[in-house]
Amino acid sequence: MGRLSGLHESFSNLSRVEKLQLVRDLLDHQSETIVEDLTAVLELEKDVAVRRMAIIALGRQGGNVALDPLVAALGDANEIIRAQAVRALAKFKGQEARSALFDALKDQSPAVRVQSIRALTRVGGKEFGSYLRDVLFSDPAPEVRKQVVIGLQRYRGEESRAKLLRAATDEDAGVRKAAKAALKR
Repeated sequence: MGRLSGLHESFSNLSRVEKLQLVRDLLDHQSETIVEDLTAVLELEKDVAVRRMAIIALGRQGGNVALDPLVAALGDANEIIRAQAVRALAKFKGQEARSALFDALKDQSPAVRVQSIRALTRVGGKEFGSYLRDVLFSDPAPEVRKQVVIGLQRYRGEESRAKLLRAATDEDAGVRKAAKAALKR
């Protein structure tokens, strides 16, 4: 192990502040060893704030080495960790990251689905626009439907306009308001 090698055994004995500082120190350094250290933090640490910071640091690492632990974090029990992993994966190019973001659209947590929609709206391409139009009325969570409306603004055309008109009559006031704002643009 890299930076944590001497501390690995005693990492669990550090205070939360010390752990956060140690992981924060890794944010601006890039190497395969640091990815290994951050992956170990994700696997061994229980504190969500420390694990979230490790995800942020992995996202800044970039490259295929950091991709695997981020994809694995999408299976974490904690929705905060999964949502942060989605945000980190949004920075990656390539089909594997995109596939993972599409998989995150099926997550049980609306917060994770919202983050996935935000990420894919930026990198998803035309096929994602079609997907957005399909998911608008199938997701039970209003915050997800609202994010879909916001995402549909990027995809012009009659089909998107028709979906936005329909969303303007959604049962949720926030979705209706977002749809009406999108239609004015």
